Amino acid sequence: MPIVTFMWLVGPLVLFCFVLAYSMRRASRRQEQLETARFRGRTGETGLASAMTDALTRMRGQELANQARYEALDEFLRQVVESLPHGLFVLGRDGNLRVANGEALRWLGLHDSVEGQVLWTLDGTEPLRAVAQACLEADARRDVSLVGPGAPGAAVPVTALPLRAADGDVDGVLYLVHVERVA
Repeated sequence: MPIVTFMWLVGPLVLFCFVLAYSMRRASRRQEQLETARFRGRTGETGLASAMTDALTRMRGQELANQARYEALDEFLRQVVESLPHGLFVLGRDGNLRVANGEALRWLGLHDSVEGQVLWTLDGTEPLRAVAQACLEADARRDVSLVGPGAPGAAVPVTALPLRAADGDVDGVLYLVHVERVA
């Protein structure tokens, strides 16, 4: 799958995340303004205690609502990753597997998700390690053809892209494996 097609698939998801974050930030600011206005009207110990109880109750409700939104977004992202026709997996800088869809697991020769495990401990992953190191050192995309540990004999196109953390540092590598070409 060309990277442009991949970006068209992921672009709306990224836009949705930004819109969701913006609306949550805006709602939080409005809530703070309401809290400030409500708190000014109360005096005395009873009023302050009541205001604190109300504020804590609202904060707990917001926390639960945010957790529900996070879980829904996480499930949506997992569905998107799993529905891709190609293999997709993400490794941290140290080689630990963060995310992998079914096609990637099949190509790697894994039956179960081993998220959190260091991929380099598996047999046949040395070429993947070399591509990851080249990608991280150059901070640039790498396109190669590799034989998957779970699909011996069939070299397929593999794209490795550096991933950035929120602070801008390269945090890991995203692999796209074009498994449809496997015989």
